[in-house]
Order: sequence, then structure tokens, then C-alpha cells
Amino acid sequence: MNCGEARDLLPGLVYGDLSAQEAGAVDGHLQACAQCASEARALQQVRQLLRTVPGANVHVNMATVYRDASERSSQHARWWRRMALGVSGAAAALWIVVFAVRTEIRLEPREVSAPSPEMNEPGKIQEQLTMFGELIFGHQQEIAQLQTQLQTLQNQVKTETRRWQATELDVAALSGSPRLKHK
Repeated sequence: MNCGEARDLLPGLVYGDLSAQEAGAVDGHLQACAQCASEARALQQVRQLLRTVPGANVHVNMATVYRDASERSSQHARWWRRMALGVSGAAAALWIVVFAVRTEIRLEPREVSAPSPEMNEPGKIQEQLTMFGELIFGHQQEIAQLQTQLQTLQNQVKTETRRWQATELDVAALSGSPRLKHK
């Protein structure tokens, strides 16, 4: 083993990270090479000095960390609830606008004319009532379709809100960790 290889393995020898075979090879080189042996002793002294340095006194108030994370999460949840409410309101307003624009009532001149004696016949009145019923029924179907679409949109907003809240909790938990906090 040459000096370059031995020097690369010295930290492993000092910290006991070498296999028995590698440690034996490095020890053999250190017995033959005074320079590498001197460097190994210096590394051992540095290791002993590092052990004497007291560790940093770290105090983490976990209650405060969790309380802050919970408060941030609550603020974000309130913001998303407001956003969901706004989106739902916008969807409802859009539904009303679409319904108002799509609602048409057309009356032919013959339908608005002054009643004639023959209009008082039960058959004519029944025919007009049937026609109005069909108009109303057609609009009821459109309303039902729009209500179904609105319900689908509201369900999607609820689902996305729940997913976002879960993601926010995960992010808050990660960012509240003392090891991952970057301030």
C-alpha cells in the first residue's frame, strides 16, 4: 500500500469504519511509514479534541411548533373555504344567468288575440293549457339538467378543497419540523 492510499483510509481507521483486512493493511503501512503514522496520530488527537467540545444546547418548544402549524393550517383552511364559497356563488350566478338567457317564451299573435266566442270552447282552452304545460315541462327539464351540472361542480369543489387541505396539513407538518424549517 502506498502513502496516498493509506492517507485516504486514515479517517476510516481512526473512526473504526474499515474492515479488518483494510485496517490490517493500513496498520502495516503505518508501522513502516513514519509520516503516515504521524498523520494518523494527529487525526486521533483531533478526534479526541472534538469529543471534548460540548454540543450545542438546543431547545425546541414542540407545543409552540405544533400550535403555529395548526394556526397556519386553520388560516389556509379558512381561505380555501372562502374560495370554495366564492366559486359556488359564481357557479350559482352563472347558472342563473344561463337560465335567464335560455328562457324564452314565444307567443304567436294568434295566441295573444282577444278571445273569440270559439276560444271559450273547452277543446281550445284544453289545447292552450297543454301547449303551456309542454313549454313549462321543457324548461323544467333544462332546469333539472342545470341543477345536476351545478351539483357536480359543487362536489368537485368539495373534493378539491379536501385534497388541498390534506396537502396543506402535510406541508405544514414538514415546514414546522425544526430540521426542515428555513428562516
